[in-house]
Amino acid sequence: MRRRGLLLEVVFLGGLCAVAAALLWYGSSIPLWQDDTLGPGAYPLLALSGVLLCGGWLLLRALMNRDLRLISPFPEGLADDTRLRVLVGGLSRSLGQRVAVDRRVGEGAFSAFHAGIRLARDGSVATIVASDGTSLPNFDAAAYCAGRFRPAAGLFFDPDVAIVRADNAWTSIDDALAERGAGDLRIAFNHHRDLRHGLDEWLAHGLGARFTPSYDPDAQQLLAALAEGAIDVAVMHFSEARIALSDGRARCIAVAAPEPPEASGPALLDRNGAPVASGRWAALMMPADTPEPLRERWEQAALAAIATLDQGESHRGGAAWEPIPGHTMTTLLAVQIDARRTLPDRTPAELRGGRRGALIAAIAGLAVFPFVMPQLGFSITAFLYSAGMMAMLWPRLTPVRIAVTFAAAAVLAFGSEALFGGVFGVVFPAARLFGG
Repeated sequence: MRRRGLLLEVVFLGGLCAVAAALLWYGSSIPLWQDDTLGPGAYPLLALSGVLLCGGWLLLRALMNRDLRLISPFPEGLADDTRLRVLVGGLSRSLGQRVAVDRRVGEGAFSAFHAGIRLARDGSVATIVASDGTSLPNFDAAAYCAGRFRPAAGLFFDPDVAIVRADNAWTSIDDALAERGAGDLRIAFNHHRDLRHGLDEWLAHGLGARFTPSYDPDAQQLLAALAEGAIDVAVMHFSEARIALSDGRARCIAVAAPEPPEASGPALLDRNGAPVASGRWAALMMPADTPEPLRERWEQAALAAIATLDQGESHRGGAAWEPIPGHTMTTLLAVQIDARRTLPDRTPAELRGGRRGALIAAIAGLAVFPFVMPQLGFSITAFLYSAGMMAMLWPRLTPVRIAVTFAAAAVLAFGSEALFGGVFGVVFPAARLFGG
């Protein structure tokens, strides 16, 4: 696929250069200088020369472009990006081609997710997908990959663990529920309340909401609350709890991993016998339609490169990077996708209907705007339209939001008329209904 795309590009650019050269040769017979000024052949010669030079430069680039691209979501200079630089060196050596890192740090259309989909699907572009984004955390990141990406190899999996104080005798979540009783168990999760990490909902759905949840994005404060007895169980990434577990301040009673831990380790965090894979992870992804030989080539190179990382260094600033084969990462993502299917729909039916109603109202308002504006004037019409749309888009109206809506609509409507009228001299229609 890569060779076919390159061949088409070379053929097109070569044809463009050939046509430009032929026209340039023909145009050389037209006088360039006539009657002490530029002749009729000067401008065509200049234009065709530019086309030939640009086409030749693009053709040269197409023939010399052998770099592979790796799209990364990691901010430059942080621990994961530092490890990635070492990994890229190993990838380049294993693949026999230079691998260039293309950082796409952001959310939505600016993220590495979307860049990996938009760019060429010919084996020359790979994408690192990480699950710690605010728009696609944990389960949602796995579900987003389904049908879009296939894992070539995993970089790390930092599972969520449930920990208690060292002097606590519980050995599982079931022990905690049995002792505390319905509704009395206090479980704190190490993320913002409005971030849909998913594990809290997954537990609540399976345990019948028999616990009181709380949220704290600061892992150290969460550990302090656990030590003080303000909470019974803390759920956080293993990398955040590692020091507290090693120095004896806390003890792990469950781990959210798809495979059983060592015999002496804690039990799986499961619900009705079904384990869950929850935590922070990152994987080297290929487009879903990438041929298997190309995917295997990237997998072998990635596993070999990750194995050369300094394991002591990889423990600093987060989860340890370790070689995770593609099939293992596929299993992990499948478990996450299954867990997400059990969660309630994040968008209530009435909210979905409200969004559709807002879209219909927006289109209808734009359609009638030109007919209403001559009667009410631009300012009043724009004010009513803006205020109405903002009021419909709020998830829930409160007195403060109503005040913000009217203030913003007034600035937008009356301010734009004052700006364009005073600066550019644009006259907007006045209100006929009120006597002009």
